[in-house]
Amino acid sequence: SFLLVITFWQLAWRWYRRDHAASMSDGAIPSVEPLRIGGWLFVFAFSISVTPIRMALELFAMEGFKLSVWLVLMNPAEPTFRPSFIPLMMFELAGNIAACIFTLLVAVFFYQKRRVFPMAFIGVFTSIFLFRLLDLVLPEYLLGKEHAPESREWFGLIGNFFYVLLWSIYMMVSDRVKNTFVRERGERFTGAGDSVLTVIEGDNGEDLELDATKKPESVTVVAS
Repeated sequence: SFLLVITFWQLAWRWYRRDHAASMSDGAIPSVEPLRIGGWLFVFAFSISVTPIRMALELFAMEGFKLSVWLVLMNPAEPTFRPSFIPLMMFELAGNIAACIFTLLVAVFFYQKRRVFPMAFIGVFTSIFLFRLLDLVLPEYLLGKEHAPESREWFGLIGNFFYVLLWSIYMMVSDRVKNTFVRERGERFTGAGDSVLTVIEGDNGEDLELDATKKPESVTVVAS
């Protein structure tokens, strides 16, 4: 479990620190502050804030976090031993750890008003939905009908499907979203008409300064 947490945390950290400056070349860098979070995004803010906490609580309540459970699952002498249990538990554990960490990352993108947020939300939450779908059908397929999902689990999955679908559509078509999530990592804004200095961090940790009011032709490297 600890190794999975470290692995997914490193992946999330690399994504967070990824340089998104490539989009600057299309001249879409804003020269004013992004909009405040409002409208339907105010409602969404509550959901995106609660989701990582709820997933963390579900994660620590999982049987896969208990050593005693693993000792039983891996003991061929136990009457409940089935070889398929181990990969299923690993799949469920890895998926829930990844979901917990990456929903937290999406929440960070949201509150930082990062340009990557809308697509990050769609990608992460669609992946979580697909993971939950597999998590429902695989036990019955591998272990038998006694492990078939209950009706309430299907209703929960359907609710999750519409949650992801409706918010994904909103993220793609909303003008408020387009005018709110406009920041690249490390961007600093001034008022309209002023020169804007954008500071982004390069792959090697150095700071790259770009004038965001015009198409960048050169990059000045400032030692950190």
